[in-house]
Amino acid sequence: MIGVVALIVVGPEEFPAMVRNVTRGIAKLRNVAGAVKEDLSHEIDKAEELKRLIERETKIAEMQDVMNDINGTAVPSQSQTQSAVTKANEKTTSSGSPEATSK
Repeated sequence: MIGVVALIVVGPEEFPAMVRNVTRGIAKLRNVAGAVKEDLSHEIDKAEELKRLIERETKIAEMQDVMNDINGTAVPSQSQTQSAVTKANEKTTSSGSPEATSK
């Protein structure tokens, strides 16, 4: 239907050239779409690799914590350190000075 309307509008002399141009345009669009799809696939693969590396690093950190606990050399985590600082601050503000809490 579209071809018949295009033939009437463009005319029989220009119709073959128009079909070639449309076909070339569609081929270029397909090539661009394929390249974009390939790029996206590559980026997804890189993101999945990063995810695997993060999971691996997390497992290593957990194993290091276990090893530190076993060896008795546990390094306090950031939340434990923050908790200790908060408790010290509470004692300081309630007694007025840090020396008063140590006596």
